[in-house]
Amino acid sequence: MNRVVICAVAAAALAMCASAMAGSVIQPVAMTNSFEWPSLVDPNGGTRVADDWKCTDGQPIVAVKWWGNYHPYADGMPGVVAPPGFQPTAFILRQYADNNGQPGTLLKTVEVPRAQCRQTHVGMAAIEGGFSRHVFSYQATLAQPWTQTKGSVYWLSVQAKYSRPIEWDLDGYAHWGWMSTPPGDFLGTGHDSADGITWNPIWIDDPSEKNNFAFEIGTMPVGLAANKPTFRQSDSISVTADVAATATPCWPFVRIVQPNKSVLYLTQASGFVPSVAPYLGIEAGPIALPKIDDYSILPNARFENMPKGTYRLEGGAVDPVTTDINDLQYIGIVDSTPLVIE
Repeated sequence: MNRVVICAVAAAALAMCASAMAGSVIQPVAMTNSFEWPSLVDPNGGTRVADDWKCTDGQPIVAVKWWGNYHPYADGMPGVVAPPGFQPTAFILRQYADNNGQPGTLLKTVEVPRAQCRQTHVGMAAIEGGFSRHVFSYQATLAQPWTQTKGSVYWLSVQAKYSRPIEWDLDGYAHWGWMSTPPGDFLGTGHDSADGITWNPIWIDDPSEKNNFAFEIGTMPVGLAANKPTFRQSDSISVTADVAATATPCWPFVRIVQPNKSVLYLTQASGFVPSVAPYLGIEAGPIALPKIDDYSILPNARFENMPKGTYRLEGGAVDPVTTDINDLQYIGIVDSTPLVIE
C-alpha cells in the first residue's frame, strides 16, 4: 500500500473468488435460509452446541473460525452494524472425540478472550421465516495446537461466556447463537447439551433432518498483524506477517478486501493489483514455506485517497495444483483482519 498504489485502489475491482479449503475443514456460513442456535454459558440455563468434522490430513489445528449473531439485536436494520455494547467476555472452544455420532470424551478446552477473537461484521442473513439478522465472524489462534488423527471424527463446541446473564430489556438481545451452514453431505447433525454430558440432536421441523453449523479449522500459513485497527485517511499503516512452515508447495498471498467487496492482491513490484498474485518475494513458482516471524509486508504505507469504510486485510496460501482462478483452493485457513478507515 505505497503512495502510488493506494491512489489506484478506488478504481480497481475484482469479484471475490469462490473458495474451498485444502488441508483444513470448512463449513461456510449460510446467508440464506439460515438459522442460529443459542450456545452460551448461563447459570439460569445455558446451552452448549457442537458439530463434527472428519480429519483428512492429521495436521495440528492452530486456528478456529466461526460465525454467530446476537438475536434479536439490530434484526432487519440495513447496513453495517457494530456489535452490541454488552458482549461476551470470552468464547469457550472445546474439542471432543466422537462417540457413535455424538460428542464423547472431552479432549481440549480453551477459553479465548473476546478481544483475541477478531470479531467482524460479515453481512445480513435471511433467516427461515422471513427474518433478517446480522452475522459476525470470529477467528482465534490456539496457543497450544489441537492434535488430530487422520481419518478420525471429532466435534467442535463453541460457547459464548458473559460476565453476567443477558437481560433483554437492558442489553437489547436475548442470546448469542452459532450460525448454520448450508445443507450438505456432512457427517451428522449438530448436537446440544445443557451439562456437556448428555447430548441431543438438533432439529427444527423433522427429527431426521441434519442441521450443521458454520466453522473453519486448520493451519494458518500466513498470519497478519497491523499496527492498529482504525486509521484516518492521513495515517500510515505497517503490517507484519508470521509465516508458518508448510510441507506442501503453495503460493502465499496478501490481499485487501475493500468495502465494496472487490479484492486486490499485493505484488512485490506493483503493489496492490486486481488479479490473483503471489507475494512474500516469491517469483519463481510455488514453494514449501519456511517459518518466518515478523516479516515486514507493508512498512509505513499511506492511506491517501482511500475511501472510508471497513476493509479486510487477508493472508494465506493457495494450492497451485488443485486451484483455478475462479475457485481458489487454500492451504489452511485464510487469516482475516478488519481495518477501518475513518
